[in-house]
Amino acid sequence: MSRSSFITWLFLIAIVSLGCSKVTGNFPSFFSKKQQYEKFVSENLTYSLHIPAHWQAKTSLTHGSLLKNDTKQLKCIGNYREMMTIKQAVEPSTNLAKPVSLGNKETVAPKTLNSFSNDYLRRLQNDLETFQIHESGETLVNNYRAKRFVYTYKDDLKYNTGRLKSILYIIDKNGKYYIVTGTDAKEDFKDTRNEFTKIVETLKFI
Repeated sequence: MSRSSFITWLFLIAIVSLGCSKVTGNFPSFFSKKQQYEKFVSENLTYSLHIPAHWQAKTSLTHGSLLKNDTKQLKCIGNYREMMTIKQAVEPSTNLAKPVSLGNKETVAPKTLNSFSNDYLRRLQNDLETFQIHESGETLVNNYRAKRFVYTYKDDLKYNTGRLKSILYIIDKNGKYYIVTGTDAKEDFKDTRNEFTKIVETLKFI
């Protein structure tokens, strides 16, 4: 091998090494190698997942973890970008579960996944304009039982030219309920749903 060929070979190795240096954690095998992903760990250290490197992650008092596409030149309908939220609701809770009489005492009965999901959907219906469920079913997330729903609604504050579409996971982790929602403009949802699903598949409880 000539000296010039050897130097070129070392240069290519350096480029490849630098290109991979931004990826943290275990690289999910089903993600495209053309895009970089980073491991996000919740502020209270209860779970982790992988998100695209160009997404922004922060903590919100109302939404829990807020994960949002931060691409500056992204063309999107109504200036809306795909976004995911993850929040935790611990059961039993006095405002979510019904009191049960035990003699002279009252206690709070822990909810099942079905009853928690039904109550949460009723709240969404009350809070979201033109709320409509299109799909529902059961699945497993990190080996925990979960309910999965797809719904649409209109949000004038964020998107005034049409409807938003969301995929919702309600995960039962031994009586602690995690609510994961991925949202995009309805017209773009068919393209981003697969990405939402893959991100949820990387969710691990710590």
